[in-house]
Amino acid sequence: MHAGNGSEKQIGSFVVDIGKQKRVNKVYEFHGCFWHGCEKCFGRTGNTMADLFQRTMDKRKYLENNSYKYMYISIWECQFDNELRSNEQMRNFAENLCLEDPLEPRHAFHGGRSEAFTMHKEAEGDTIDYYDLTSLYLFINKTGKIPLGHPKIITDNFEDIDRYEGLIKCKRVPPRGLCLPVLPLKCNGKLLFGLCYTCMKNNFTDECKHTDEERAIVGTWVTDEIKKAVSKGYLITELFMKCGILTKYHNTILIPKEVESSQNTFWGKFGQRLNLPKTTYVKDAATYLDILTSDGQEVKDVSFVSEEMVRLQWINNEKFVEESGKTNVVIAAYTTAQARLQLYKYLENLGDRSLYCDTDSIIFASKPGDWRPMTGDYLGDLTDELPNNNIEVFVSGGPKNYAFKLTKPDKAGNQTCCKIRGITLNYKNSLELNFEIVKDMVKGRMKSVTVTDEYKIRRNVKSNDIITCVEEKNYRIVFDKRVLKDNYTTVPYGMLWQ
Repeated sequence: MHAGNGSEKQIGSFVVDIGKQKRVNKVYEFHGCFWHGCEKCFGRTGNTMADLFQRTMDKRKYLENNSYKYMYISIWECQFDNELRSNEQMRNFAENLCLEDPLEPRHAFHGGRSEAFTMHKEAEGDTIDYYDLTSLYLFINKTGKIPLGHPKIITDNFEDIDRYEGLIKCKRVPPRGLCLPVLPLKCNGKLLFGLCYTCMKNNFTDECKHTDEERAIVGTWVTDEIKKAVSKGYLITELFMKCGILTKYHNTILIPKEVESSQNTFWGKFGQRLNLPKTTYVKDAATYLDILTSDGQEVKDVSFVSEEMVRLQWINNEKFVEESGKTNVVIAAYTTAQARLQLYKYLENLGDRSLYCDTDSIIFASKPGDWRPMTGDYLGDLTDELPNNNIEVFVSGGPKNYAFKLTKPDKAGNQTCCKIRGITLNYKNSLELNFEIVKDMVKGRMKSVTVTDEYKIRRNVKSNDIITCVEEKNYRIVFDKRVLKDNYTTVPYGMLWQ
């Protein structure tokens, strides 16, 4: 814990934090147990931790003997944690400190925007259209920015954000009246677009009365999203760190539509998670105990395959996750951020006429004479998913959960469509869960529906065989990414009601 690099000085070959109290210069050292090889916390790991510990002791001895102008003070992380637990005054002081972790590039990597802005809409003289962006991610990889070069880390003396290109970690206060917020935030396991952190965290559905400090949101975003947010009224109240990428961009070669899938896999590889679950089969007790008690591994599940073998499912401790030369999460963050901004360009113009969006598609209503997005046949253009047809009634139970009725049957003779993630809507299940059922549930006439998949294919955990089993799923409306109003319209968390 230290204030950037502002109070650091060099003594010999060591860079240390300097403080002054009662005219006495002091050297402060906070020994993170993992990084400095604490014998109490990481004694089992052998020579590697022993080497770290010895280097720490050598440094301490040098500073004590050679920094004659300074008083040397140090504490181990585990000692500090014990002091926090036992000293209430110290604990209260630490809890009220405004300390932020260094910028983590993966925190800027968010997925697509998937939201329902209206739960029920009948055309009644309007036209309801369903448009899709052609190969959105492929379009971004072709025409958008891809950062090159090594980043420059900036922790103080910040200039205007327009002078930077890269990632920014900051605290920002959203405007109170923006119906379509710009910046995403992962909160309660979901990607939310809201105007108040406290409302989002607590699913507060009444009108927001929180202060700006309570509404403020801390996060990491690509600079393009930050700049767009500022143009929409966001206020940046505090900057913690900027990871400024050298402003070089790569323009890839246009690739035929047929390989779109492999291109999505290509950029997705850059954002691949490094700490994936691993499985180890163990026969001897010593290895079994080593993994269970390891400081570097966190066991998630134990199952006995046979009387002589145990299967352990585990992940690495966060401090032991190794970086991969095949990933680059900054490139992945740039791809998804530009894709969200491309979608936002249309949502911004449509305003409250937007009914639903999902990563690369929008459903919207229009009156005669209203602005409508142009369609085209090329990469990145909007295409009409319902050519020569329109939606008569639209209902949604939330993201990736919607149904609609067409003004006339489509080419296959269907006049309704129902899409619900996680549920296989075969012929049998479609009798139980369809447009009319979703509509009734949105209107509160039904609470839940159970659908059954009698031929669900899955793997037997013990035998590893592929088996067919019966699976039941209970479907109900859970709408918690925005605040629902009485007329089936929604507003973002933290918005002042008109």
